[in-house]
Amino acid sequence: MRIGNRTGVWLCHIAMAAVYAFAYIVLRNVSFSHWSLIAGLRLGCLLLLPRRYWAALVVGEIIPLVYFNLQCLQQFGAAWTLTASVPPILLAMPFVVWLRDHLPGPRRSTAQHMLGLLLCVLGTSILTAVIDAGVYSLVPSTSGEAKVPLEEAASQYFLGTYLGILVIVPLALIAFDATLHGIKGGLIKVISPSAHVVGESLLLLLLMAATSAGALAANSEFWRDLAQIVLFVPVVFFALRRGWRGAAFAGAVASCCIVWLMPAHSDRATLLAQTAMALALTTLLMLGARTTVMRLSLHEGWHNLRIARQELFLNELRVRRNAQDVEAAREKLNLTHGQMLHRLRGYLPGSEELGYREQLLSAQRDLHTVAGRLSPVEWGRVGHPNALWEGPITQTLRDFGVTYEVEPGGQMSLLAPDIRVALYRLACEIVTYVLCEAPTERLVLRTFTRSERGIWSVDLDIEGAGDPVEPLDRTNVLARLGSAGLSEEEMRNRVRLYKGSLAIERLRAGTIRVRAQLQDTSDPSLDWVFGEVV
Repeated sequence: MRIGNRTGVWLCHIAMAAVYAFAYIVLRNVSFSHWSLIAGLRLGCLLLLPRRYWAALVVGEIIPLVYFNLQCLQQFGAAWTLTASVPPILLAMPFVVWLRDHLPGPRRSTAQHMLGLLLCVLGTSILTAVIDAGVYSLVPSTSGEAKVPLEEAASQYFLGTYLGILVIVPLALIAFDATLHGIKGGLIKVISPSAHVVGESLLLLLLMAATSAGALAANSEFWRDLAQIVLFVPVVFFALRRGWRGAAFAGAVASCCIVWLMPAHSDRATLLAQTAMALALTTLLMLGARTTVMRLSLHEGWHNLRIARQELFLNELRVRRNAQDVEAAREKLNLTHGQMLHRLRGYLPGSEELGYREQLLSAQRDLHTVAGRLSPVEWGRVGHPNALWEGPITQTLRDFGVTYEVEPGGQMSLLAPDIRVALYRLACEIVTYVLCEAPTERLVLRTFTRSERGIWSVDLDIEGAGDPVEPLDRTNVLARLGSAGLSEEEMRNRVRLYKGSLAIERLRAGTIRVRAQLQDTSDPSLDWVFGEVV
């Protein structure tokens, strides 16, 4: 069994080395000094593969590297061949080790630590450029062809390594994340919500390819330079719209198109365009990562908000069930005690029987009042929330001798049930606040429901409009209205759950006016963040 396991491990390492060597050979054919896709292959594999396969990567790189260098042995000499055969993947390993060990979050780099990824790319590019420049200095001079100055060669090596990594590595991270999500959530679930993103990406690819093909067909330096400038526009657009992933995809396509438009190797205009693209892509990756983090934070906040509202509504349903149980107990009490009094009617004096019946009626009224405080019976009716003007608020204010006026406006039945429940509970809290802070002999409640751009909202206005009266017992008010006695800040926090606002105005006569607004955002399609549906 152990021999079989060891054989399987060795086969995995051999397969990894073979696949890497094949990819190395393929990318080597389209790479040159200022466009080194091989550098992106190196860093991407080091970031995504477990460290146990790093030795296989070194073997997979050193075999084709030595093979191609031996073909230049007679032309460049033994010193160059020996130095150039050192696998550059070894230079990137220390930076990747630092990135994977010292940065928070998952092993691979994501939007949360894009800065660390770019620092790793920068360090790898600088070290690789220095080593490549040293290797280039060993190339013997020939009388037929002049050598490029060393500093210019070093700058091209740096640009090629840096841009090649920025083209390959972010795309590899995107593909790796998509693969993980596809394995965990199912491929159909991953592809279906992203169909519009795929469509936009294909459209972007076609537009940029058409722009480059048109510039090549014109066979003009002016149109070629103009096309290289125009290629920056979709990169910025996609970065702002799709975050760092959009910047990575659009930047990779634009970089390929710039190289496609290159008329000759080491073309000055192409080098300038590649340099500008490297700077722009670096900036847009950081900006896109930041917007991605902000978008995720907003999405998480909206998700938590919905959970909080759902918990409030579920709690209201539990309270309503308790109220129904209390009402059922009241009816059962009425039935059983009524039957008992009916059977004992011949054995009890008339006055005593009347006293028992009055006690029974009093207990029934108390239970009905308790059930109404928990959850008003009127709330279950269709249409306006009648509990605002027929339930415990009306009865409590009448018992306290306060004149109560209601001015409803709009069709409140169009609101979602949780918004209507929240409106009633908020009205109870505001009435409690007004009665305890500045009691008056007259209270006016106004509501107005409206729709703006498909989003329904309701305004609640409660005003103490009469002359001040003696302070009321706070405990009695809380018990009668079934409120929690929220403070001003606590009421504002409750309103914020529904993306609303609350304002308290102190009037001249010593009374209080409270205005609140709740938004019915129960449908997630009505909430937009960065132009996308949450």
